[in-house]
Amino acid sequence: MFPHGRHLDQTEDDGRQMYSEILEFTRPNIYPAGVRKEALELVMIQINIRETQQLIRTLNEEFDYEDFRAFLFQILDLDTERYEALESKPIREEAKFASSIPLAIFIFKLSFSQKKSHRVAVDSFLLAMCAKKSLLADHLLRIFKFGQDSDYLDRLEDCQPEERQTLWKVLAYLRQGELLYLEERLQSRLIRIDEILEQNPVKAELRCVCYDLIEFSRIGLEHLIEDIRIWAYSRIFTFLARGGVFWGAMISTLGRVPHGDQYRIMSRILYCALPSLNLSPGSMDQELTGGFDQAMELEHPSQSEANMLDLFFRFVIQAFSSQGSLRAALMLDQHFLSIILLCLSPPPTLSTSEELVRLITQNPTTR
Repeated sequence: MFPHGRHLDQTEDDGRQMYSEILEFTRPNIYPAGVRKEALELVMIQINIRETQQLIRTLNEEFDYEDFRAFLFQILDLDTERYEALESKPIREEAKFASSIPLAIFIFKLSFSQKKSHRVAVDSFLLAMCAKKSLLADHLLRIFKFGQDSDYLDRLEDCQPEERQTLWKVLAYLRQGELLYLEERLQSRLIRIDEILEQNPVKAELRCVCYDLIEFSRIGLEHLIEDIRIWAYSRIFTFLARGGVFWGAMISTLGRVPHGDQYRIMSRILYCALPSLNLSPGSMDQELTGGFDQAMELEHPSQSEANMLDLFFRFVIQAFSSQGSLRAALMLDQHFLSIILLCLSPPPTLSTSEELVRLITQNPTTR
Protein backbone atom coordinates (compact mmCIF):
# COMPACT_ATOMS: atom_id res chain seq x y z
CA MET A 1 0.00 0.00 0.00
CA PHE A 2 1.56 3.30 -1.09
CA PRO A 3 1.26 5.81 1.76
CA HIS A 4 0.02 9.33 1.12
CA GLY A 5 0.22 12.47 3.18
CA ARG A 6 2.56 15.08 4.57
CA HIS A 7 4.53 12.60 6.69
CA LEU A 8 5.82 10.96 3.50
CA ASP A 9 7.33 14.15 2.14
CA GLN A 10 9.07 14.71 5.44
CA THR A 11 10.64 11.22 5.42
CA GLU A 12 13.98 11.75 3.77
CA ASP A 13 14.97 8.18 2.85
CA ASP A 14 11.84 6.02 2.94
CA GLY A 15 9.83 8.50 0.90
CA ARG A 16 12.43 8.73 -1.82
CA GLN A 17 12.76 4.97 -2.07
CA MET A 18 9.00 4.52 -2.35
CA TYR A 19 8.78 7.13 -5.10
CA SER A 20 11.67 5.46 -6.90
CA GLU A 21 9.81 2.17 -6.91
CA ILE A 22 6.45 3.58 -7.94
CA LEU A 23 7.93 5.77 -10.69
CA GLU A 24 9.70 2.73 -12.10
CA PHE A 25 6.31 1.17 -12.82
CA THR A 26 5.24 4.25 -14.83
CA ARG A 27 7.87 3.74 -17.54
CA PRO A 28 6.14 3.11 -20.87
CA ASN A 29 6.68 -0.03 -22.99
CA ILE A 30 8.15 -1.94 -20.04
CA TYR A 31 5.26 -2.82 -17.74
CA PRO A 32 1.66 -3.80 -18.54
CA ALA A 33 -0.77 -0.92 -19.13
CA GLY A 34 -2.78 -1.81 -16.02
CA VAL A 35 0.30 -1.67 -13.81
CA ARG A 36 1.38 1.67 -15.27
CA LYS A 37 -2.08 3.15 -14.74
CA GLU A 38 -2.20 2.05 -11.10
CA ALA A 39 1.24 3.54 -10.50
CA LEU A 40 0.25 6.82 -12.17
CA GLU A 41 -2.96 6.99 -10.13
CA LEU A 42 -0.92 6.69 -6.94
CA VAL A 43 1.31 9.53 -8.13
CA MET A 44 -1.74 11.63 -9.03
CA ILE A 45 -3.11 11.23 -5.52
CA GLN A 46 0.09 12.73 -4.16
CA ILE A 47 -0.07 15.54 -6.72
CA ASN A 48 -3.68 16.31 -5.85
CA ILE A 49 -2.93 16.56 -2.13
CA ARG A 50 0.05 18.72 -3.17
CA GLU A 51 2.77 16.81 -1.34
CA THR A 52 5.30 16.59 -4.16
CA GLN A 53 8.72 17.50 -2.77
CA GLN A 54 10.05 13.93 -2.83
CA LEU A 55 8.31 13.16 -6.10
CA ILE A 56 10.05 16.06 -7.83
CA ARG A 57 13.40 15.14 -6.29
CA THR A 58 13.09 11.52 -7.45
CA LEU A 59 12.07 12.55 -10.97
CA ASN A 60 15.13 14.81 -11.19
CA GLU A 61 17.47 12.08 -9.98
CA GLU A 62 16.20 9.06 -11.88
CA PHE A 63 14.44 10.15 -15.09
CA ASP A 64 16.23 11.27 -18.23
CA TYR A 65 14.65 13.53 -20.85
CA GLU A 66 12.68 10.81 -22.65
CA ASP A 67 11.33 9.20 -19.47
CA PHE A 68 10.49 12.58 -17.96
CA ARG A 69 8.66 13.77 -21.08
CA ALA A 70 6.76 10.49 -21.30
CA PHE A 71 5.79 10.85 -17.64
CA LEU A 72 4.32 14.32 -18.30
CA PHE A 73 2.16 13.12 -21.17
CA GLN A 74 1.00 10.09 -19.21
CA ILE A 75 -0.26 12.17 -16.30
CA LEU A 76 -1.87 14.51 -18.85
CA ASP A 77 -3.79 11.56 -20.32
CA LEU A 78 -4.85 10.47 -16.84
CA ASP A 79 -6.00 13.97 -15.94
CA THR A 80 -7.97 14.24 -19.20
CA GLU A 81 -9.65 10.91 -18.50
CA ARG A 82 -10.56 12.02 -14.99
CA TYR A 83 -11.94 15.36 -16.17
CA GLU A 84 -14.10 13.68 -18.82
CA ALA A 85 -15.52 11.49 -16.05
CA LEU A 86 -16.32 14.60 -14.00
CA GLU A 87 -18.11 16.16 -16.96
CA SER A 88 -20.71 13.39 -16.85
CA LYS A 89 -21.37 13.83 -13.13
CA PRO A 90 -23.70 16.39 -11.52
CA ILE A 91 -21.04 18.28 -9.59
CA ARG A 92 -20.53 22.00 -9.12
CA GLU A 93 -18.70 23.96 -11.80
CA GLU A 94 -16.33 25.24 -9.11
CA ALA A 95 -15.19 21.68 -8.38
CA LYS A 96 -14.57 21.05 -12.08
CA PHE A 97 -12.63 24.31 -12.35
CA ALA A 98 -10.41 23.37 -9.40
CA SER A 99 -9.82 19.75 -10.42
CA SER A 100 -6.74 20.40 -12.60
CA ILE A 101 -5.15 23.21 -10.58
CA PRO A 102 -2.92 20.94 -8.41
CA LEU A 103 -1.48 19.35 -11.56
CA ALA A 104 -0.88 22.77 -13.13
CA ILE A 105 0.97 23.91 -10.00
CA PHE A 106 3.02 20.69 -9.98
CA ILE A 107 4.09 21.15 -13.62
CA PHE A 108 4.99 24.79 -12.92
CA LYS A 109 7.27 23.58 -10.12
CA LEU A 110 8.91 21.12 -12.51
CA SER A 111 9.85 24.05 -14.78
CA PHE A 112 12.38 25.12 -12.13
CA SER A 113 14.25 21.80 -12.29
CA GLN A 114 18.02 21.94 -11.95
CA LYS A 115 18.32 19.63 -14.95
CA LYS A 116 18.28 21.50 -18.22
CA SER A 117 16.86 18.47 -20.04
CA HIS A 118 13.83 18.51 -17.74
CA ARG A 119 13.24 22.22 -18.29
CA VAL A 120 13.40 21.58 -22.04
CA ALA A 121 10.89 18.75 -21.62
CA VAL A 122 8.50 21.06 -19.76
CA ASP A 123 8.83 23.65 -22.53
CA SER A 124 8.07 20.98 -25.13
CA PHE A 125 5.07 19.86 -23.08
CA LEU A 126 3.76 23.44 -22.88
CA LEU A 127 4.05 23.86 -26.64
CA ALA A 128 1.96 20.73 -27.08
CA MET A 129 -0.59 22.06 -24.57
CA CYS A 130 -0.98 25.27 -26.59
CA ALA A 131 -2.71 23.24 -29.28
CA LYS A 132 -5.15 21.69 -26.81
CA LYS A 133 -8.43 23.09 -25.55
CA SER A 134 -8.69 21.92 -21.97
CA LEU A 135 -9.00 23.32 -18.49
CA LEU A 136 -5.51 22.10 -17.59
CA ALA A 137 -4.06 23.86 -20.65
CA ASP A 138 -5.81 27.08 -19.66
CA HIS A 139 -4.55 26.87 -16.07
CA LEU A 140 -1.01 26.03 -17.16
CA LEU A 141 -0.62 28.78 -19.72
CA ARG A 142 -2.17 31.35 -17.38
CA ILE A 143 0.17 30.43 -14.50
CA PHE A 144 3.24 30.32 -16.72
CA LYS A 145 2.48 33.70 -18.29
CA PHE A 146 1.95 35.28 -14.88
CA GLY A 147 4.98 33.59 -13.34
CA GLN A 148 7.59 33.84 -16.09
CA ASP A 149 6.69 36.72 -18.42
CA SER A 150 8.31 39.84 -16.97
CA ASP A 151 6.01 42.13 -18.98
CA TYR A 152 2.77 40.27 -18.30
CA LEU A 153 1.89 42.32 -15.21
CA ASP A 154 2.09 45.55 -17.20
CA ARG A 155 0.00 44.02 -19.98
CA LEU A 156 -2.76 42.96 -17.60
CA GLU A 157 -4.50 46.24 -18.43
CA ASP A 158 -4.79 44.99 -22.02
CA CYS A 159 -6.24 41.59 -21.04
CA GLN A 160 -9.92 40.81 -21.17
CA PRO A 161 -11.55 41.14 -17.72
CA GLU A 162 -12.39 37.44 -17.71
CA GLU A 163 -8.69 36.59 -18.18
CA ARG A 164 -7.62 38.54 -15.12
CA GLN A 165 -10.57 37.34 -13.04
CA THR A 166 -9.73 33.72 -13.85
CA LEU A 167 -6.04 34.30 -13.10
CA TRP A 168 -6.80 35.57 -9.58
CA LYS A 169 -9.27 32.73 -9.12
CA VAL A 170 -6.56 30.17 -9.96
CA LEU A 171 -4.04 31.83 -7.63
CA ALA A 172 -6.58 31.68 -4.81
CA TYR A 173 -6.03 27.91 -4.77
CA LEU A 174 -2.35 28.33 -3.90
CA ARG A 175 -1.30 27.42 -0.40
CA GLN A 176 0.71 30.00 1.49
CA GLY A 177 4.41 29.43 0.83
CA GLU A 178 3.73 26.86 -1.91
CA LEU A 179 5.04 29.09 -4.70
CA LEU A 180 6.59 32.19 -3.18
CA TYR A 181 7.50 33.52 -6.61
CA LEU A 182 3.83 33.73 -7.63
CA GLU A 183 2.95 35.35 -4.31
CA GLU A 184 5.58 38.01 -5.01
CA ARG A 185 4.09 38.57 -8.47
CA LEU A 186 0.67 39.05 -6.91
CA GLN A 187 2.15 41.59 -4.49
CA SER A 188 3.68 43.38 -7.47
CA ARG A 189 0.23 43.78 -9.00
CA LEU A 190 -0.99 45.51 -5.84
CA ILE A 191 1.97 47.89 -5.96
CA ARG A 192 1.25 48.59 -9.63
CA ILE A 193 -2.38 49.51 -8.85
CA ASP A 194 -1.23 52.00 -6.21
CA GLU A 195 1.19 53.49 -8.72
CA ILE A 196 -1.66 53.92 -11.22
CA LEU A 197 -3.86 55.65 -8.63
CA GLU A 198 -1.03 58.06 -7.82
CA GLN A 199 -0.75 59.20 -11.46
CA ASN A 200 -2.08 62.65 -12.27
CA PRO A 201 -3.65 62.38 -14.71
CA VAL A 202 -4.18 58.62 -14.65
CA LYS A 203 -2.86 57.07 -17.86
CA ALA A 204 -4.01 53.47 -17.39
CA GLU A 205 -7.42 51.99 -18.13
CA LEU A 206 -9.30 52.46 -14.87
CA ARG A 207 -11.84 49.74 -15.55
CA CYS A 208 -9.02 47.18 -15.55
CA VAL A 209 -8.03 48.37 -12.08
CA CYS A 210 -11.68 48.14 -10.97
CA TYR A 211 -11.97 44.55 -12.15
CA ASP A 212 -8.88 43.59 -10.15
CA LEU A 213 -10.05 45.45 -7.05
CA ILE A 214 -13.38 43.63 -7.14
CA GLU A 215 -11.58 40.29 -7.35
CA PHE A 216 -9.14 41.21 -4.58
CA SER A 217 -12.01 42.27 -2.32
CA ARG A 218 -13.09 38.64 -2.03
CA ILE A 219 -11.91 36.53 0.89
CA GLY A 220 -10.15 34.03 -1.41
CA LEU A 221 -6.66 35.64 -1.47
CA GLU A 222 -6.42 36.55 2.22
CA HIS A 223 -4.25 33.51 2.96
CA LEU A 224 -1.61 34.76 0.51
CA ILE A 225 -1.58 38.49 1.34
CA GLU A 226 -2.78 39.58 4.75
CA ASP A 227 -5.62 42.14 4.67
CA ILE A 228 -5.75 42.23 0.85
CA ARG A 229 -9.53 42.46 1.15
CA ILE A 230 -9.35 45.62 3.27
CA TRP A 231 -6.69 47.00 0.92
CA ALA A 232 -8.96 46.44 -2.10
CA TYR A 233 -11.99 48.03 -0.48
CA SER A 234 -9.98 51.09 0.57
CA ARG A 235 -9.03 51.62 -3.11
CA ILE A 236 -12.67 51.13 -4.15
CA PHE A 237 -13.57 53.85 -1.65
CA THR A 238 -10.92 56.05 -3.29
CA PHE A 239 -12.81 55.69 -6.57
CA LEU A 240 -15.99 56.70 -4.77
CA ALA A 241 -14.31 59.75 -3.21
CA ARG A 242 -12.76 61.03 -6.46
CA GLY A 243 -15.88 61.09 -8.64
CA GLY A 244 -15.75 61.97 -12.34
CA VAL A 245 -14.01 59.38 -14.51
CA PHE A 246 -13.44 57.22 -11.43
CA TRP A 247 -17.19 56.94 -10.88
CA GLY A 248 -17.69 56.14 -14.53
CA ALA A 249 -15.07 53.38 -14.45
CA MET A 250 -16.40 51.81 -11.23
CA ILE A 251 -20.06 51.94 -12.29
CA SER A 252 -19.26 50.59 -15.76
CA THR A 253 -17.27 47.74 -14.21
CA LEU A 254 -19.97 46.91 -11.67
CA GLY A 255 -22.45 46.71 -14.53
CA ARG A 256 -20.42 43.86 -16.06
CA VAL A 257 -19.68 41.65 -13.04
CA PRO A 258 -22.05 39.03 -11.54
CA HIS A 259 -24.97 40.25 -9.44
CA GLY A 260 -23.40 38.81 -6.30
CA ASP A 261 -20.35 41.03 -6.75
CA GLN A 262 -22.54 44.05 -7.53
CA TYR A 263 -24.48 43.61 -4.33
CA ARG A 264 -21.39 42.87 -2.24
CA ILE A 265 -19.52 46.01 -3.33
CA MET A 266 -22.48 48.40 -3.15
CA SER A 267 -23.68 47.06 0.18
CA ARG A 268 -20.23 47.54 1.75
CA ILE A 269 -20.17 51.12 0.43
CA LEU A 270 -23.59 51.65 1.95
CA TYR A 271 -22.58 50.23 5.32
CA CYS A 272 -19.51 52.44 5.48
CA ALA A 273 -21.16 55.60 4.11
CA LEU A 274 -24.11 55.47 6.49
CA PRO A 275 -22.77 54.28 9.85
CA SER A 276 -25.41 56.29 11.70
CA LEU A 277 -28.06 53.90 10.38
CA ASN A 278 -26.57 51.15 12.55
CA LEU A 279 -26.91 48.57 9.79
CA SER A 280 -24.77 46.06 11.73
CA PRO A 281 -22.89 44.55 8.78
CA GLY A 282 -20.86 42.27 11.05
CA SER A 283 -17.38 42.36 12.55
CA MET A 284 -15.56 41.69 9.26
CA ASP A 285 -17.23 44.61 7.52
CA GLN A 286 -16.73 46.94 10.47
CA GLU A 287 -13.02 46.76 9.65
CA LEU A 288 -13.79 48.51 6.38
CA THR A 289 -15.06 51.68 8.03
CA GLY A 290 -11.55 52.92 8.77
CA GLY A 291 -10.53 52.48 5.13
CA PHE A 292 -13.61 54.37 4.01
CA ASP A 293 -12.98 57.28 6.38
CA GLN A 294 -9.32 57.44 5.38
CA ALA A 295 -10.11 57.52 1.64
CA MET A 296 -12.65 60.29 2.13
CA GLU A 297 -10.33 62.30 4.35
CA LEU A 298 -7.48 62.10 1.82
CA GLU A 299 -9.63 63.23 -1.11
CA HIS A 300 -11.91 65.68 0.76
CA PRO A 301 -10.11 66.80 3.95
CA SER A 302 -12.51 69.65 4.74
CA GLN A 303 -15.83 68.05 3.78
CA SER A 304 -18.55 67.59 6.40
CA GLU A 305 -20.45 64.38 7.05
CA ALA A 306 -23.50 65.78 5.25
CA ASN A 307 -21.41 66.48 2.15
CA MET A 308 -20.03 62.95 2.25
CA LEU A 309 -23.58 61.59 2.34
CA ASP A 310 -24.49 63.81 -0.60
CA LEU A 311 -21.48 62.41 -2.47
CA PHE A 312 -22.69 58.90 -1.76
CA PHE A 313 -26.24 59.63 -2.93
CA ARG A 314 -25.05 61.17 -6.18
CA PHE A 315 -22.95 58.06 -6.81
CA VAL A 316 -25.94 55.78 -6.15
CA ILE A 317 -28.21 57.84 -8.42
CA GLN A 318 -25.65 57.71 -11.23
CA ALA A 319 -25.18 53.97 -10.75
CA PHE A 320 -28.90 53.27 -10.78
CA SER A 321 -29.62 55.48 -13.77
CA SER A 322 -26.87 54.04 -15.96
CA GLN A 323 -26.80 50.33 -15.10
CA GLY A 324 -30.01 48.32 -15.16
CA SER A 325 -28.33 45.10 -14.00
CA LEU A 326 -26.84 46.91 -11.01
CA ARG A 327 -30.22 48.36 -10.14
CA ALA A 328 -31.81 44.89 -10.30
CA ALA A 329 -29.18 43.36 -8.00
CA LEU A 330 -29.56 46.02 -5.34
CA MET A 331 -33.36 45.97 -5.30
CA LEU A 332 -33.06 42.78 -3.26
CA ASP A 333 -31.82 44.69 -0.20
CA GLN A 334 -34.34 46.59 1.92
CA HIS A 335 -31.84 49.31 2.78
CA PHE A 336 -31.19 49.96 -0.87
CA LEU A 337 -34.93 49.94 -1.53
CA SER A 338 -35.15 52.79 0.94
CA ILE A 339 -32.30 54.56 -0.82
CA ILE A 340 -34.06 54.17 -4.17
CA LEU A 341 -37.29 55.65 -2.82
CA LEU A 342 -35.39 58.51 -1.24
CA CYS A 343 -33.49 59.21 -4.45
CA LEU A 344 -36.66 59.20 -6.54
CA SER A 345 -38.36 61.68 -4.20
CA PRO A 346 -35.55 63.79 -2.72
CA PRO A 347 -36.51 66.29 -0.02
CA PRO A 348 -36.11 70.00 -0.80
CA THR A 349 -33.08 70.16 1.44
CA LEU A 350 -30.80 67.45 2.75
CA SER A 351 -28.71 69.23 5.32
CA THR A 352 -27.95 66.76 8.08
CA SER A 353 -27.48 63.04 8.55
CA GLU A 354 -30.16 63.12 11.27
CA GLU A 355 -32.74 64.24 8.71
CA LEU A 356 -31.56 61.47 6.41
CA VAL A 357 -31.92 58.87 9.15
CA ARG A 358 -35.45 60.12 9.93
CA LEU A 359 -36.51 59.92 6.29
CA ILE A 360 -35.21 56.37 5.89
CA THR A 361 -36.39 54.95 9.21
CA GLN A 362 -39.90 56.34 8.66
CA ASN A 363 -40.09 54.80 5.23
CA PRO A 364 -42.68 51.94 5.07
CA THR A 365 -40.14 49.70 3.34
CA THR A 366 -37.90 49.52 6.39
CA ARG A 367 -40.50 49.48 9.11
